[in-house]
Amino acid sequence: DTAISLTPNHASAHWNNAIHWLRLANFELGWSLYEWRWKSEKQIGKPLETSKPIWNGQSNKRVLVWPEQGIGDEIMFGSIIPDLEKLCSKVIIKCDERLIPLFRRSFPEGVDFFTRTDSIPEGVYDSHIPFGSLPMLLRPTLESFHDSSGPYLSYDGEKTKNLRKKLVSDDSQQLIGLSWHSNSILTGAQHRNINIEKLAQLLNRNN
Repeated sequence: DTAISLTPNHASAHWNNAIHWLRLANFELGWSLYEWRWKSEKQIGKPLETSKPIWNGQSNKRVLVWPEQGIGDEIMFGSIIPDLEKLCSKVIIKCDERLIPLFRRSFPEGVDFFTRTDSIPEGVYDSHIPFGSLPMLLRPTLESFHDSSGPYLSYDGEKTKNLRKKLVSDDSQQLIGLSWHSNSILTGAQHRNINIEKLAQLLNRNN
C-alpha cells in the first residue's frame, strides 16, 4: 500500500496486493487487482489481438476464452467453464493442445475447443476474455467456489484400465498419481520440483 501511495501505477505492487487479498479470501477485491498482471513483471502471455470487446458477464453471448499462462493455470481456471457455458449462447475455448481431449470429455458438448495457435475468425464470437479474468466475474465470493467445488475433470476409462493392468495385478490396490517435476522456465518454477528418490522414501514410510 505504501508503494502504491508513492507510485500509483506501480504494477508489481498492485499485483502483490492482489495475491494478498486472494489469500485472505477477499475475492472481489483480489480478482479486480489481479488484472494488473498485464502491466506487471509477471511472465504471462500476450493479449489477444481483436476488435471485439472483453466479455463483461452479459448472458446469451458468444464468448471466446483464450489462454494467457501455463497449462496448470488452464486446468485451474477450466473449472469455471461449466458456469460460463450456462450463461452464454456459445463458448469457444483456446487452450493447450494436450488439454483438448480431457476438456472435451469433461465439459458440455456445446463447447468448442481449439489449440493455442489456431486462428479464430472474429465473426464467430461476440466478445472475448482471458482465462485468468473469468474468476473476477464468476468467482467473486467464497460461496461462489462452494457451489461448484466438486470434481470437474473426467478420466479416460480405457486408458485407466490399461494402466492398472500394467502396474497392479488386481483391484485390491489404489493407484495415486503425483506430479513431481516441472519443465517450466518461469522464475520460481524449480520450487515445484521434488527429488523423486526423497519422495519415494517418504511414500514408503509406514506412518
